[in-house]
Amino acid sequence: MQRSVLLFDLGGVLVDLADPVSSIGLNMTSEEFWAMWLSSPLVHQFETGKLTTDEFVARFGAELGFADALEFDRALRRWHLPMFHGA
Repeated sequence: MQRSVLLFDLGGVLVDLADPVSSIGLNMTSEEFWAMWLSSPLVHQFETGKLTTDEFVARFGAELGFADALEFDRALRRWHLPMFHGA
């Protein structure tokens, strides 16, 4: 039997958010990234199911200066999110 899991983490509760700037390869500080992420209408729309993954990757990648959605998708997948020990 296949089981599906839907995991909600409100940011750093179960998953270590680590350093997205280095992981993704962004030319900004961590503070700048988090300020942008937390204030972005695109992130809010994506997190609330109003944008598909493809729409989010294309539009938010453009905001971050990526040439195309595929380039940002590859960079975003480098952002590893390990679970905290004991989670």
